[in-house]
Amino acid sequence: MTISERVAYTKGLAEGFGLDESKNECRLIKELIEIVDELASDLEDANREIERLNDYIEEIDEDLGDLESYTYEDDDEYDDDFDDSDFISAECPSCGETIYLDDSVDPDDVTCPACGAKFSCEPFEDNECDCGCGHHHHHDDGEDGE
Repeated sequence: MTISERVAYTKGLAEGFGLDESKNECRLIKELIEIVDELASDLEDANREIERLNDYIEEIDEDLGDLESYTYEDDDEYDDDFDDSDFISAECPSCGETIYLDDSVDPDDVTCPACGAKFSCEPFEDNECDCGCGHHHHHDDGEDGE
């Protein structure tokens, strides 16, 4: 039996007993049954709302899955088409994030997308700094080392 059915059964029992409402105990029992009835009704309403929200969340999850499939499915195409010779890479002196710059970016006025720090970098021959570190950045310590 559901809670509402059990409350209805309990109400029927109380009425069947012919409780004398002039007695405090009987008024108390009837009041408690009414409170339980309201709580059962509120609980059923909450459960219906939870079910509705769960259905809605499942729909959103499916839509998000479709969007992720669509978005990440195309990522492979972009990875194959990416030609890093069109870019120079720079390492942000503040956060260490490697960023890629094309010729539309002024190397004297670079803003790190990760931390927002502004810095300048000098392009290097063959996109590689001459310190031999293998990075494509200008060291901000005034030297081209380490």
